[in-house]
Amino acid sequence: MAKEKSLVKSLKKNTTILPKDNQPKLGQWYWVNNGEEEIWLGCAMKIGSNFIELHTPHSNKSGYSYDRIHMDDFHTKLTLEENPESVIKGKIDYWQAESSRLLKETRDLVLRLGLNPRHYLPESGQHAPEEPTTALVAISGKDNVETYKKDLIEAKEKTLPALFKAIKEANENLCKWMLAETMKTQALLGPMEQSIDDINNRIFSISIYAGLAESSVKISDGKSAELMDRLHIMQRKLYMDEECLLNYNAGGMEFSNIHEFDSWIAKAENRDRILPFPRTLVAMQVRRKTKERDSEGDMLQAFINIKSEISDEFTYLYLRNGEQLYRISCEMEFDRMIFPDKNLYDPSTPKMVKMFGNHIDEMIPVSEYEELLRIHNEAKIKDEQWKKDNPGKSWIKNPNSSSLYNFYEYDWKPFDQTNVYFDECMESVSKDIREYNRIALIIQGLFDRSMVLHPHLPVKSWMPDGFDKAIKLVYDGDMTINYGEPPDFEAYREKCNASLCADSITVGQELYWMKKEAEKENNRLDHDWRNKSNYRHRTFSPYGNPGPGNVSKISLWKKKSRVAVFHWERERLSYPTDSWGRRLSSTIPCSITVPASQLFNISAYNPGDYRQFFNDPRTREQYLKWAPLLLAAEDYYSKFPKKKDVVKLNRRKL
Repeated sequence: MAKEKSLVKSLKKNTTILPKDNQPKLGQWYWVNNGEEEIWLGCAMKIGSNFIELHTPHSNKSGYSYDRIHMDDFHTKLTLEENPESVIKGKIDYWQAESSRLLKETRDLVLRLGLNPRHYLPESGQHAPEEPTTALVAISGKDNVETYKKDLIEAKEKTLPALFKAIKEANENLCKWMLAETMKTQALLGPMEQSIDDINNRIFSISIYAGLAESSVKISDGKSAELMDRLHIMQRKLYMDEECLLNYNAGGMEFSNIHEFDSWIAKAENRDRILPFPRTLVAMQVRRKTKERDSEGDMLQAFINIKSEISDEFTYLYLRNGEQLYRISCEMEFDRMIFPDKNLYDPSTPKMVKMFGNHIDEMIPVSEYEELLRIHNEAKIKDEQWKKDNPGKSWIKNPNSSSLYNFYEYDWKPFDQTNVYFDECMESVSKDIREYNRIALIIQGLFDRSMVLHPHLPVKSWMPDGFDKAIKLVYDGDMTINYGEPPDFEAYREKCNASLCADSITVGQELYWMKKEAEKENNRLDHDWRNKSNYRHRTFSPYGNPGPGNVSKISLWKKKSRVAVFHWERERLSYPTDSWGRRLSSTIPCSITVPASQLFNISAYNPGDYRQFFNDPRTREQYLKWAPLLLAAEDYYSKFPKKKDVVKLNRRKL
């Protein structure tokens, strides 16, 4: 490498410092001096509004180095190479010579050790015929055979591997510099690729407006809204399974029962809650999270499950026009918010950005950054004090460590022209704005080319006055901002389970039993040599065995160990007889012991308690944890209204 450094120094004598009026160009080569020990030659592959990005040559088998230089440092950190072809040729010649030198050194070594060089270094890619070994000749000329043996071992373990590695690196460097001449062409192609992206965005926008990707289904009919009623667009994207909690025992809604949701939302009380204005538009997705579907080892069912998961991610627009209700299928996917908050892209609000490579990881207002920095600094002071007060103790036990290591000040840079990733930040913002603006194209298309919003006045949504007369944005996204801690379901369950007794009605025992039965069945399959399938059950219910029941009364309560015992009977699979020939009972008694932590005490539940978890968006999206239990309790009391009053009376007495 010393030879290469001297070559770089000799070549750099021919370079010139850039004059102040000179501007960078794509494909030009520059010597980069960014304060490190070595300068390096890079090609200008990208030029932004405030930076120039330079890459070193690279091949498909190796990576490359790159750096972004701010335009303010352009004339101090970069030196133009006026004759890059000469430098590249010098690099190629150097690595060719280096590769030949290493190959010769390797051949000399294997010959000196009495080995067959063709066996290790075949020529012209052809397999050389076997030749008699020269090991005996080498040994015969040695006074000490042990020394020769050590030389062989050293060559095998150290010398030859090091030479092979050096040859590989030399060939990779040779390949990189041979491809360096193509980098100028690659750099010039960059802006052309951006033009293709612009064309794709334009085509997609036209297809949205033209209605090529839209279809509407009328769910309910009736009187339309008044002529002057504005269309209210709700900001939040909703999720069908969370809004109606339909089929909660089956894990939530899916595409196969979308028509059931249509019937549900068409009811006046549900329609008025989700679409509260005479003209309202809301975006809804079937599910927020992937539903766990069991294929039971069937490949066809597994394929159907994959298709169902894709369908669950579809977004639909529900539109209300008076008493009329429509479901519109749309190819476009929406984010959590259909349109941003008013101050999200306000240029007057300074922001900080954290990058991950060339991509934005997070963007926050400066005020939020300063608050995070304040918390971090306070934790740092407490951490230092804790170490003084607890010498020799492990830092893992430090209670301030979580606050200290969740925030790193050096990760954040200002979102302004001093940031060399300013263009990426602006592109991300512009992309979000384009996505949000597409909803305006959809709306204009519905006004112009559809009957779903008739009657209405002519609408020109691209003009501020026209937009304000026809459309009203409803910033209901603020509803997702909740102060204080979210409701804790496990704490609520523990509170209800504190009053468990022998007379309690519970839910949860059936799921616990099915998981235990799945363990038994899976263990049986593991030991069955005839079973070739890798499928294993998550839950299992044996044939003819009803289990303890989803909602049932405790048979025996053990207060000290806090476990409940449930008894039931299952059918016999055969009907044996006793010694007198009399048929035995057709059922077999069964039981299971369930810990209190797996149960929910319905007897301590007050109808409507589930709403505390449903109304808070933070726990509503986690409804699969609580809905099967709390809604089972809700269903229980709805079927036995008199029992509800008795339970309340008994609770008062207790």
